[in-house]
Order: sequence, then structure tokens, then C-alpha cells
Amino acid sequence: RDGENMLLAPAENPDALAAAIARLADDDELRRRIGTGAALLAREFTWPAIAEATLAFYAELATR
Repeated sequence: RDGENMLLAPAENPDALAAAIARLADDDELRRRIGTGAALLAREFTWPAIAEATLAFYAELATR
């Protein structure tokens, strides 16, 4: 989520990207919060979790 585990910037908008980077550079608390949130989010993307989600998706498709 924007501001919790990432900062979003519109595609093809280098000024917005630069502003987001500047916010991170200037705000220690924001940088800490984003870093912690991103680390927690990354834990959801393990190979076992991805495999389980993929199998569940295919199982759902098979019942249609």
C-alpha cells in the first residue's frame, strides 16, 4: 500500500518519481516505515506461497 510498504508514482512521470525519492531521502520515519512494510510484504512471496496460490488458482479454474 502506498505509504506503508511502497511509494507509488504514476507511470512515465519522472517528476513524481523524483518527488517520491526525495520524500524518502528527507524523511527518516517514512523511510523506516516503508522499509519495514516492504520487508513484511516480501515475506508473502516465497516459492511455497506462490506455488500454493498457483495450485489454488488452477483448482478453481478446473471447477468451472
